[in-house]
Amino acid sequence: MRHTGGWIKLHRKIEHSWVANDVIALALWDTLLRWAHHNDSKIKLAGNITKIKAGQLVTGASELARKFNLDRRTVTRRLNLFEESEMIDQQVTNKGRVITIINWESYQSNSCNSDQLMPNTMPNTMPNTMPNQVPLSGEDKKIRSKEVKNIYIPFDLDIATRWINWAISEGKIGEKDSNLESCADVIRKLRTIDKIPEQKISEIFEFVKTDDFWSKAALSPSGLRKKSKNNDLPKYRNIMTAMERPNGKGRPTKKCATTFERDFDADDEIAQMERNVDEQRRQNERHS
Repeated sequence: MRHTGGWIKLHRKIEHSWVANDVIALALWDTLLRWAHHNDSKIKLAGNITKIKAGQLVTGASELARKFNLDRRTVTRRLNLFEESEMIDQQVTNKGRVITIINWESYQSNSCNSDQLMPNTMPNTMPNTMPNQVPLSGEDKKIRSKEVKNIYIPFDLDIATRWINWAISEGKIGEKDSNLESCADVIRKLRTIDKIPEQKISEIFEFVKTDDFWSKAALSPSGLRKKSKNNDLPKYRNIMTAMERPNGKGRPTKKCATTFERDFDADDEIAQMERNVDEQRRQNERHS
């Protein structure tokens, strides 16, 4: 049984850590702190009595993955990053994963000064390799590169979580049909690639919940960037078009740009005109 009483300390130094920019890592770190034993204890593990020290816990990547509806490999990678950053030690056994929070006493003991900075527990940067570790292989580098790129902000996870919870509460999807990480990644791409403002993304979500058609056709953020069969436009663009109609409803029927898209089209047209002027000037310089 996990601890449900008491409290933990979380140092503000975490704001300067890579963990603060990775909401999945931040949620996992908070969970490890809350699940860790505050005193030396004895627990029953695989039928045997096992001694657990303060700052230790026994869990598994599968248990943590189920808690946050994540892929097991995603959790394992974050735990390994914690270990590389000298935040935890972990021992994987056939009885479970024994995790030790490094410098637990320095931060969590009652005698700890909240203004005191302890070294090495929350580094400012993510190390490239572990101590005495051979260089990463090509495949590992690809995984690490993807891990760094797929950094969500709290907004991404918040919208994805609310969207999934709404669909589950309405009985539209089951818990097994939702994947928080993939949904948050779509929200991230809407912001960073499609340049959709956060406010507009929130409005899309609120519209989908109340629209007769889109509440059935957009059950999860994971499909927002997929093209519609009706007009070959991404689903989120069709939703934005429906939001601008007088009655604010209706399924996509034809290729119709939204005001948001028309603004981008105007910007593109101006940019193209500037490029044409530059090209004409270069041609004139070559002939002169």
